[in-house]
Amino acid sequence: MLSELHKSSNPGRTLEQKGYKVEDTGYVTADSSFIKGIGFAPSFFTNALKLDLKNRFPSAPYEFMGRYYIYWLKDKKQATRDEFEKNIDRLRDEYIEEKVGKFIQELIDDAKKSGEIKINRELFASEEKSPGKIPNTRTIF
Repeated sequence: MLSELHKSSNPGRTLEQKGYKVEDTGYVTADSSFIKGIGFAPSFFTNALKLDLKNRFPSAPYEFMGRYYIYWLKDKKQATRDEFEKNIDRLRDEYIEEKVGKFIQELIDDAKKSGEIKINRELFASEEKSPGKIPNTRTIF
């Protein structure tokens, strides 16, 4: 698939014609790991920031939370003060969402390491037997 996209003058249209959903993330910054439509994805930036206008595609699709994303560099440009002022509300919202996401992920990781999070296999078994009827449970964080 990627080799076909390399040859295409319009990769988005090529993907849409094949039935894929195509979304534009807009410009991303090197100091953020938030991607519109995906969320907090730091490993995405490790590969995405290596792309340039001659090498627009990564070597493989990006896998995140069980989904695969095909991405490419559409354009690269320096940010300006005017653009920053125009997008300040969106940038602030993304920044806050990124910080909250990192905080929650750290809480989850710490709880997993300390053994405070345990999988309740009975709960999953009960849900499979009687969908929608979850037994009384109590979760403590």
